[in-house]
Amino acid sequence: MTLTTEHTWSSDVLATALPWLVDRSGYAATSHVAAPAVGSLDAAVTAAAAALDIEVTPIDCALDRIGDCLASLAPMLVRLADGTALYVASATRRRVVAITPDGGRVRLSVADVARALVEPSAEGMQDPLDALTDALGRRSKRIAAALRGQRGRDRPLFLGWTLEPTRATQPTQAAFGARHCVPLLATHLLQFALWIASWALLVAVLSDVGERAHLLVLWIAALASALALLPVESSLEQSLAARVGIAVKRRLFAAALDADKRQVGRLGLGRMIAQSLETHHLDSMAARGGVRVVLATFDLVVVFVAYGVAIGVDALFVLFALVAALAAFYMHRYYAQARRFLADNLDVTGVHTEQLVGHRTRKAFVAVQRWNAEEDRSLARYHEAGRRFDSAYLRIAAIPRLWTLLALVVVMTTLYRSYGDQLGIASVAMIGFVIAMTASLQSIVTGISEAIRSRLSFAAIDTLEPDPALDAQRGIGAVGDGDFVCRGVSYTYPGALQPVLAAVDLDIAAHERLLLTGRSGSGKSTLAAIMAGRIQQDAGVVLSGGVDRHVAGMRQWRRSVCYVPQAGANHVLTETFAFNLLLGRSWPPTRADLDDAWTVARMLGLDALIERMPAGMMQMVGEGGWSLSQGEKARLFIGRGILQRARLLIADEVLSPLDAGNALKTLDALERHDGRLMLIAHV
Repeated sequence: MTLTTEHTWSSDVLATALPWLVDRSGYAATSHVAAPAVGSLDAAVTAAAAALDIEVTPIDCALDRIGDCLASLAPMLVRLADGTALYVASATRRRVVAITPDGGRVRLSVADVARALVEPSAEGMQDPLDALTDALGRRSKRIAAALRGQRGRDRPLFLGWTLEPTRATQPTQAAFGARHCVPLLATHLLQFALWIASWALLVAVLSDVGERAHLLVLWIAALASALALLPVESSLEQSLAARVGIAVKRRLFAAALDADKRQVGRLGLGRMIAQSLETHHLDSMAARGGVRVVLATFDLVVVFVAYGVAIGVDALFVLFALVAALAAFYMHRYYAQARRFLADNLDVTGVHTEQLVGHRTRKAFVAVQRWNAEEDRSLARYHEAGRRFDSAYLRIAAIPRLWTLLALVVVMTTLYRSYGDQLGIASVAMIGFVIAMTASLQSIVTGISEAIRSRLSFAAIDTLEPDPALDAQRGIGAVGDGDFVCRGVSYTYPGALQPVLAAVDLDIAAHERLLLTGRSGSGKSTLAAIMAGRIQQDAGVVLSGGVDRHVAGMRQWRRSVCYVPQAGANHVLTETFAFNLLLGRSWPPTRADLDDAWTVARMLGLDALIERMPAGMMQMVGEGGWSLSQGEKARLFIGRGILQRARLLIADEVLSPLDAGNALKTLDALERHDGRLMLIAHV
């Protein structure tokens, strides 16, 4: 079907209908009050999202990748070139299913959607490329097709917005279980019941109970159905594993944001890097191993109890109990060895990282004979721990084989003693018991090794202590609108004889620009750190609108005061340029946030850099991404501070890496800051 104006949403209609569309997407909006109709589509989406407490994420996409974007991101709102929106409920790489204003659903081709993104759909308007084809003739169709395909490749197009629940509207644990765990459990129970039924039908066939032909047909049907459910169960298991892995990483990320930054100094850079490397175990092992163990343990318990009730306590029953006890003992040993191996792994990674970072210092201050002494000791411990860890794993990996071997001996002995008798239900049940327990043990051994390894990795990572400033100083008030005042501020560094600051008084009125100069070591950066709340003064008070940071709370204080440290103390994260520029604002950003970022980047002269990058502001920068010069990093840090819109912006030695032209642009951008400004410079 061809895309027409009947399939699209105008801004005023969308503002009213977005609650209904959110419900159709499966999200429980906290409010169903429609946002007031506004002029532009961007403003309508932003206002409606705020009213419904949902997150809208702007998406840029190359024209030739629109099918992939829609298939992976739907449901989403697609902004068309004529100013209307198309609500895509689901999509593949070639087709989309859109919800129309009349409540119906329509199937459209991705090619039509891509064309509507760049070409106005108003009647009487001709695509310039079609006009070019008409003017040059049919022989130029290839040129027009090439130009049409190139459009949007050099610079990604704005595709639209994805709709996601905020933390308040995200499903609860009960809803999560009902949505993802219940289908997996139901599929597994059905598959397990069909497998048991197939064995029961096989026993009936062998025992001549009922009509053999009908029983054989039922046996084949039950067995085929059980096998057909295996890929379905595997898909549900992987989906649950991925979602649990995402939830675990979100928790770790939240803990890292609220962590006490001084812990990095206590643990050391190498140890922190070693702990961070353990995160790769969480996605691949944590959830999948846990799910596998739970399902296999359930199967094992059910079969074990059913066999004991149906057959009784025989030699095979007792043998499995002994093997299970042996498996539990070896798993406990494996856990202890895995814990020791992980500790030695963290130590050796931390030692080598720190030694590599301080290699020149070690060469200068440590004797040559002792250069590698610590590495040799850590490697020796790591090697021994790895050997014991591998041995412990081999022992638990041998449990299913040991059970199979001993169980076959028992079964063969039982069959030999009953030689000549008709094969009974007990014999078939014994064989089924051996097969079922072997499969369950194999799944448990594989899953428990992954679960233990990931549990230890999570425990090693989840050691970040919360910042006491965030826990104990949440604050009971808000920062006022009055002057920023320092009275009698003094500070002495630990171990120093003389204070670096002594009885400092400072007043900064609204919209005031202050230049703080001084010699190196005169305390300029120390005063800035105290004002920003990074360190606590020994004496005196720092007030904003008559409220100090202990009353306001550190979170509120840091919203009021933004400190841009010197370039050597600032960082570019391995993320997109937009993420680094908007660091401190909510993420993902709104369209207004991206517009503000582009405006500030243009004021700082970063627009040429953004235009050179293939993905624009969505280009990955930092380690492994686009390399930034020192001047570009400095302007990025300044732009990050300006975009905080803080009441007081403190810029510490930010102009030193810049040339004269960029320094003037930076000063002009800082001058346009709405709040107070304190610029620190070295003389």
